[in-house]
Amino acid sequence: MLAGMSSYAPSTRRAERYRDLTWMLVWALGPRVLPGPAFTWVPPMSEHDWVELDGILRSEVGSWDAVSVSQRAAGRPGFTLMVIGDGVPRCVVRFEEEGNQGVATEVEALKAVEQFDVRSFHAPRVLKAGVLGGMAYSIVEAFRLSRHRIVDSPNLELMTEEIACALSQLPRDPTTPDHWTPAHGDFTPWNLRQPSNGLPVLLDWETAGYAPAGFDRVLYEVSAAAIGRGRPPGSIPEALHGYMRDAVETRIREATAAGVRPDPLNQEILRLIEGERGE
Repeated sequence: MLAGMSSYAPSTRRAERYRDLTWMLVWALGPRVLPGPAFTWVPPMSEHDWVELDGILRSEVGSWDAVSVSQRAAGRPGFTLMVIGDGVPRCVVRFEEEGNQGVATEVEALKAVEQFDVRSFHAPRVLKAGVLGGMAYSIVEAFRLSRHRIVDSPNLELMTEEIACALSQLPRDPTTPDHWTPAHGDFTPWNLRQPSNGLPVLLDWETAGYAPAGFDRVLYEVSAAAIGRGRPPGSIPEALHGYMRDAVETRIREATAAGVRPDPLNQEILRLIEGERGE
């Protein structure tokens, strides 16, 4: 149970305190202290595909005996499994319908980062990727068991520089403006996690690609301000402002289409973006 809880990434200090309290209660009393009814999870795939997945997992990470299941964020298709063996996270498996590009983009980005000598953060290593039962999947290494947190004072200048360098070999669409630079695409406090020791871990690379210069850093600063973990970045250049506004409005529309109303976090990020508009 504790291994499964390590996939939860609280963003605010209050949420971190609640997570830590829950962690201690589950450690002492077991999963019965968690609210809500218990139910049996049924894999959304055929028995044949599940058996095939079991074989793939055992060949990549060895024996396993449990999974922690999470739905993707609102508007993002698919689901994620944390595969657990003997109480330790073994890997993370992400599924989405074949034809969507999130899994493929993330795999390509993570492989590019693995080839680059990144020193300011760690990114999960891709173990395997493919298609199973009409769903694209990726298998990446998992966090070790820990109550990871938001990084208090990340070196944003170095991190964004290394992200851009690591992703510089990603395919570039001919319609991409020449002045756009490689970007993580969702560089936010909740995707940059600090384990109990070692470098921060940067997750969720499925929107990696190209964006106006400075996008990653400004998105991080605005997102941190929205959850009370920092100050807004100041004036946002006009060219970057419009791109950021459109990106966040798209997320709000996707969340609304998925039935999530309201979306207070993205609404606050959008408010901050509008308030920091520059020349």
